[in-house]
Amino acid sequence: MKTKFIQQLASDILALTIEQQQNQIIVMPSRRGGVFLQKHLRKMSVSSMWMPKIYSIEDFVFEYSGFEKANTTDLILDLYDTILSLDEPTGQIDFEDFAGFGPTLLRDFNDIDSYLADAKVVFTYLKEARELQKWNPENPLTGEKQKNFLKFYQNLWIYYQKFIQRSISAKKAYYGLALRQLVEKLNLSKLNGRRFIFAGFHALTKAEYALFEMISKEAHSKIYVDADNYYLNDPKKEPYNHLQDLIKHPHLDIVVIQSDGFREGKKIRITGTSGEISQVKQAAAIIENWKNENVDEDEIAVVLPNEELLFSLLNSIPSNIDKLNISMSYPIRKTASYDLIIQFFAIFETAERFQNKAQNREKIFHYKSVFAFLDNSLIKRFFQPTNESFKRNVLEENISQFSHKSLYDLALPHINADTFHPLWVVWDTRLENRAILGAAKVLLENLLQRIPANTIDYYIVSDIYQIINQLIEKLTTYKFSESAGILRKIFQTISYQTGLNFSGEPLQGVQIMGFLETRSLDFERMVYLSFNEGQLPAVTGFRSYILPEIRHYFGLPQPGEEERIAAYHFYRSVQRAKEVELIYNTIPGNLGGGEMSRYGLQLLYHAKHSTYAIQHQITELQAPNLTPVVSKEIKKDENIYGKLLQIATEEGKGFSPSSLSVWLRCPLQFYFSKITGISAPDEMEEEMALNTRGSALHKALEVLYKKEADTAKNFDENFFQNALESALNELNSAYLETYKKGDIEHGYNLILRKLDEKMILNFLQKDTQFSLHTSEVKCEEDLEFFLPIFIEGKEYKIKFRGQADRIDLHQNIRRIIDYKTGKMDKPKEFFINPAGQNDELWEKIFIEGKSQKVFQLLIYSWLYWKNHPEEKQILPIIAALRQNEVFYPLQTSEGLIDYKILQEFEYQLVTLISEILDPKKPISQTTNQDFCRYCDFKQVCRR
Repeated sequence: MKTKFIQQLASDILALTIEQQQNQIIVMPSRRGGVFLQKHLRKMSVSSMWMPKIYSIEDFVFEYSGFEKANTTDLILDLYDTILSLDEPTGQIDFEDFAGFGPTLLRDFNDIDSYLADAKVVFTYLKEARELQKWNPENPLTGEKQKNFLKFYQNLWIYYQKFIQRSISAKKAYYGLALRQLVEKLNLSKLNGRRFIFAGFHALTKAEYALFEMISKEAHSKIYVDADNYYLNDPKKEPYNHLQDLIKHPHLDIVVIQSDGFREGKKIRITGTSGEISQVKQAAAIIENWKNENVDEDEIAVVLPNEELLFSLLNSIPSNIDKLNISMSYPIRKTASYDLIIQFFAIFETAERFQNKAQNREKIFHYKSVFAFLDNSLIKRFFQPTNESFKRNVLEENISQFSHKSLYDLALPHINADTFHPLWVVWDTRLENRAILGAAKVLLENLLQRIPANTIDYYIVSDIYQIINQLIEKLTTYKFSESAGILRKIFQTISYQTGLNFSGEPLQGVQIMGFLETRSLDFERMVYLSFNEGQLPAVTGFRSYILPEIRHYFGLPQPGEEERIAAYHFYRSVQRAKEVELIYNTIPGNLGGGEMSRYGLQLLYHAKHSTYAIQHQITELQAPNLTPVVSKEIKKDENIYGKLLQIATEEGKGFSPSSLSVWLRCPLQFYFSKITGISAPDEMEEEMALNTRGSALHKALEVLYKKEADTAKNFDENFFQNALESALNELNSAYLETYKKGDIEHGYNLILRKLDEKMILNFLQKDTQFSLHTSEVKCEEDLEFFLPIFIEGKEYKIKFRGQADRIDLHQNIRRIIDYKTGKMDKPKEFFINPAGQNDELWEKIFIEGKSQKVFQLLIYSWLYWKNHPEEKQILPIIAALRQNEVFYPLQTSEGLIDYKILQEFEYQLVTLISEILDPKKPISQTTNQDFCRYCDFKQVCRR
């Protein structure tokens, strides 16, 4: 590698006299550049020397301005409190709205100060521009939203003025304000005898230009800039426009450290990989190869424009790498610790909502927020309070809401008390901001006691602990709305602008860097991950309340400015590298996924006019073999066949209509549910499911009809009148049995309950005409029959069983009625053909697995006929409670279902059982994927 920028800078500093070194101040864009400069000064010095004072530009501005740098919490909450103090009490902005515009407003304030714009004039122009946009002489503004819109712009100057006064009084400021104050009130006497070097800058704000000019007039100063000749000497190279402007500045002493990295040759490879993890694996392989080639670890840098890949990369670093340094921040909002506090606030948010609804104002928790909190990885690892029996108990009892005491009583039998108590006690708090934040603080303190020190989790929790402490301190000064939702939004807003900073030895080992950390630094080997358009340059979205034309007039940054600055940083970072690996994700998605960065296209184009070697390739990781977890066919081995026989006989209680329906739809589903015993996981039934409602309606009708069936010979008008009067009470009693402790008094469940009430009353009214003077009524009648079937010459007595909802005698006709509470259009197959003409129906039922309602009715009818062979004709009926017509009889064009049709059905049934129990025929997956749509096992089958 040719001489690095910082090496050249260090060489010039070492050429100074001892007295000059003693009075030298170095200012660089970042602290990291200063650390590397110190390294080179120590390494290159051949004798003792005075180490110059080295600042980052930000540290220099705050030290010389006398201001303390305000943290994110201070800025956000101070601005919010300022706005609240200026607005009328009746029209105050809540934090939910402020979170949408506050951070943008702070950025606008920073731009105004950084570019020394007259804030009063800027906001006056802006107010007038917005008024002109909304002005319409024929339709004056009358709406409240329009008035509030203009009022916001009218108040911007006042917000700015009061906020700045408050910041100056507190001697705490953001960078732009501290810079402006320094420029306007710099004590020039402090500069006497000092020498200044500003190194590594290229795009300066107006205030930075002014600061550099003032210092240059009073003290000896030079500005070192870094540029590659290929880009520097071409005015069409837009990324270098800012640098060219700086070099041409008439009042600054500019020293250009030039390189010819893009003409002297380098190796650049652009690689597209499928997915983010494959990028990381590719980078790890490259680093390992470089290490095997004896490349100095200190000369390897990995740049992550997308910080979220950091932990994946750390987990993939090759074992032959001895040292590693991380010089980037990781977004706190992407951590389990952040999720934990959000989930903690969510518990109280739901408690507040329920408390507002409850008449007794009791604090009520919701199971979803409780489960989410207990499922957090930190809670599971360091408290270990959860136990599946606790969750299962809550789900089985259908307890979606509980008080603090009932939750404690419910959980304690299932959870270790020693680990449970310090976690649970923090929830026993008032629904007030101070109490909730205090509980969050206790939670984090307990967590810090359990997490090993000097681990990443420990540092993340510590940072979040500091944010919570800051919020508690702010509550002593400011009064925010009493709401856990407000606390969550404040925490989110602050956390979204906060990153986790890592500590370590910054001068040794492979460097893992954020994009901006590359400023002023040079490495021989570089890897860029997420080299995608949308990631590099980053698409952050230019948000500002200052209109572009006003920004242009006052010289404020325009949309696209950050992209131009990023372009310079990218080309500068790779200009001296010998080998550069640029890896991007080829899978389309958000933020330009699938497209390489525009910088890659420019490098490919420029390679035609330069001497560097460039290669573009697409690599594909070998896709895993996504074969089904189980085969599409399962052979009936001795174990499986034994279980099938057990199910089919008395020991296994035999075949029911529902179990046979499962086989007809998909034998593989039958295998999972009936043979292996696998079941879907329990879920909270917060909204009554169709099967729960159906069970309640069945139960209520059973009770209503059974009472009369046990005492009366037939159903007369009095029975139906009594049934109508007591139907709703019986339905509510049925809910208590089927829906257990579920809430049917509020929300969507109340609507469903009203629909069910209407459904049962409508059914009884229809049945008044359809079943008047019915006799011999039997409800929930158990039916069973043993049918001898020969399998490979051996006879088996196969048990068939079912439970008919109702069997009665009406006008000398035996009716078998099956209640259906789901949606059902009037099906054509309810008018079937006479005996000997139903091949199409049998194919639908036994081959295609369709017409299941008819199949179920025919099994009930067949079972009844086998037990009562004297009855030659039967009328099966579907009672569809959701339909206006309600009753759908199954009959032929010649009359009722007779024994001939039932004999045909028996033949088909025997064929089906012979197939199920055929030891040589495998259990196969259905070919009709429509049956897979709502199957519990579709993920297992990869359907």
